[in-house]
Amino acid sequence: MYRWWTKDYSPLDGRLKCLVYLILFAFGWDGLIHASLEFVERCPDPMFQPAGAMQWIGLLGLERSQVIAMIRGLQPVLTVSWLCAAVGIFGRTPLLVTGIVAAFFYGCQQSCMGTGHGWHLPVGTLLICGLLVRNDHWSVDAWIAERWNAWPWDPRKQRSPDLSPLARKLILVVAIHTLFAGGITKLVQSGLAWMDGVPLMFYLNHHNHPSTPLGEWLLHFLQDRPGVVQGLAIGTVVMELLFLGALFWPRWRWPLVLCACGFHVGIYLVMHPKFFEQMTVYLLIVPWEGMMAMSGLQRLRVMTGFASPPAPRRLDELPHPWTQRAAMSVTLALFIGLGGSLIAQREWFPLTHIPMYATYTSETSIGGIPREDFQSLPSLAKLTAETEVDELPWWTKYELGDRLTLMAWDDEGVEPISLGSQFPRHVVHPFLWCQRASFALLQDLRDAGKASNPSARFQTVANSLREAILNQPEWRTYERFDFCLARDSGPPTILHSIYR
Repeated sequence: MYRWWTKDYSPLDGRLKCLVYLILFAFGWDGLIHASLEFVERCPDPMFQPAGAMQWIGLLGLERSQVIAMIRGLQPVLTVSWLCAAVGIFGRTPLLVTGIVAAFFYGCQQSCMGTGHGWHLPVGTLLICGLLVRNDHWSVDAWIAERWNAWPWDPRKQRSPDLSPLARKLILVVAIHTLFAGGITKLVQSGLAWMDGVPLMFYLNHHNHPSTPLGEWLLHFLQDRPGVVQGLAIGTVVMELLFLGALFWPRWRWPLVLCACGFHVGIYLVMHPKFFEQMTVYLLIVPWEGMMAMSGLQRLRVMTGFASPPAPRRLDELPHPWTQRAAMSVTLALFIGLGGSLIAQREWFPLTHIPMYATYTSETSIGGIPREDFQSLPSLAKLTAETEVDELPWWTKYELGDRLTLMAWDDEGVEPISLGSQFPRHVVHPFLWCQRASFALLQDLRDAGKASNPSARFQTVANSLREAILNQPEWRTYERFDFCLARDSGPPTILHSIYR
């Protein structure tokens, strides 16, 4: 079974591992190592809610300040271990430490951001490599051992089996899940209707974030061409579903990965998510072996799927039978976890069904719910009475969160001043605000069973921003701040007030 499962991958070349680790480190320096500390420091205590497996933080009684201290202490550890793992020194320990600490940092981000999947595959890759990969002759350990025979981490003297072909296969499984699950979730939540292009056009109009002149041009080009957008919507779902074929047919891997990279680059140009880290991991799942010895035309045929890649180099000897059984047990557990989260349509860190952009949205409705229902407390109360809060469409938290805005009154108290264009990014991460504030308000309305003033949850979330709001230099002339539920027309509903 083990031989069959790993037959389509060669052992991981130390040069390829070094390249992938160094590129991930370049992205992770800001995106993981330092961003994790920034997210937790900026997150108010009531909004820091350990996600999924990170709930061990609460079980140990750790507070946010203690988590911040842990991250600060582990930042140099992760930096050093990551670089050591890249160049292959001190054996497998740096690989394992990098995987574990990176997973902890990513879990902290998820606990105080509310959403995000950009580092899902890269962190999973670091963890899988930490558990299964060892240094080979392309490593600093091997270079030192050739000159000093007593070097304790000599790769030639390692007793642990080479499980890197299995590692590459498991990384492929996680990569497939991040795309295939996205396609399945779109069909589960929206049906085939998602491919009519209306939801994608809605997201392009309301959730765009072009970061380059090319992105600006591409956004306007797409907004003016609904037919092109519908074609992209169909192509997206088809590509995501077909990615499952990469598990069974190695010939599909190159063309599917190239399609996925085009998909990720397009998202980067016109929207918020960035998946350069995930694209880096794809280097580990495409069949590189033998490619360099080919002619340019032969390489092109392999990369476009018109020719099979060269046969992978096989291991000289298989791991011990008990090691093979343990490895296949880990594989089965991974399939159960990933498949379970997809079937249940639930996120429980680190498991996810990739719900991003899966909601069928239009200018008039969100997942079949009229958009005007998000503008009044009675409508929201009725909505929560009919549906569990965590079963509402994925876009609910953004539709409602964007309406939960802030208004200020000066000392004369004559006319309110809308701070909607400045709030919440001045005081808290916008995604976190949308997630926590909208969930708190909906849960309050569900528990109360009536559309009166919201109860403790929303007030707690709002009050957690009190100090940050009052200390904003440009807002110090204001005497009162109102958290409001905005409407398209008419006065907003005041939910909670903060006084100086």
